[in-house]
Amino acid sequence: MAKNLKFGTTSENFFDLLVGTEVESEIANIRAKNNIDESRILYIYDLACEFYQNYQLKEAEILFAGYAGLNPYDHRAVGGLAAILLLKGKHEKALEVLNVLKTYPTNDFDETILNISLCHYKMKEYQQASAALMIVKSSRLNSFNKERFDYLSRQLNPYL
Repeated sequence: MAKNLKFGTTSENFFDLLVGTEVESEIANIRAKNNIDESRILYIYDLACEFYQNYQLKEAEILFAGYAGLNPYDHRAVGGLAAILLLKGKHEKALEVLNVLKTYPTNDFDETILNISLCHYKMKEYQQASAALMIVKSSRLNSFNKERFDYLSRQLNPYL
């Protein structure tokens, strides 16, 4: 069935898509054939972003993981995985992924450290959360992350 899968089109077997087997199989086939070009890799990333924006987190997670395997030098896939784990409330796992993400030279360091702080806060590790938050330069954050920074600053005020 994976042979019939065309990313972005409806599958004949809806239940395979729900389980994720078709997407995983298609990525494995692409990788095994070494039939990978830049446009196909970028299409996988774009499709993962589309799934994420539509809150189809399982599909997005599969595609981000596949993209990370196909293009291990791009931090965006690891960042996408971390965002999904944060949304799912899997803060310990998200923290592990974020600690990998912060090693990429191209990632947004302040955003990554802010999310690390958020993970520690959600796990009730307030001292670690405040220590991470003190590293963040709020002037470099976009409006969404600035709101997150302000929220954490208020919540962690006794520890700062």
